[in-house]
Amino acid sequence: MACDNLQGPRFHAPCLLELSTGELTELEIYEPCHRYSGELAPDQDMDYNVMTFGGSGLPLFIDRMEEIQRCVAYLPEKAGGEIEPFYYCRDCRAKLTKVATQGYVLLDLYDLDAIQVYPVEDSAEYPIRIYTVTMAHDEDQGHLVVTNIGHLFES
Repeated sequence: MACDNLQGPRFHAPCLLELSTGELTELEIYEPCHRYSGELAPDQDMDYNVMTFGGSGLPLFIDRMEEIQRCVAYLPEKAGGEIEPFYYCRDCRAKLTKVATQGYVLLDLYDLDAIQVYPVEDSAEYPIRIYTVTMAHDEDQGHLVVTNIGHLFES
């Protein structure tokens, strides 16, 4: 299942992959184009604020306004188990295990010929095309907060 996702379709926003289940959650901010996989719709509603659930059931909080474009996900402190080899081909498994063998990884699945894999860890920050993904541990709630900030409409 995950290999089908890792080798197509494309995603514009970075994605979280739960290694034990193969479930992908796109940290989507912008309205996708319904004609072209991995592209953005030409018109964006800039008065958008919603709570939804990603592919793996993670709650996502999405804001798309002039002043802020972001998607926030909260990962449980003990998120995800060991990588399940059943879900991944040999090539994908090799890419993933270079970064992590349990929990989640962050993926850039826009260019499927050059998939990028990033560790999900406290204090990480990754610039990915028009996005900046940051991660911070919330000690009070026991979550890792993953925030994807979009820069499509910055002046």
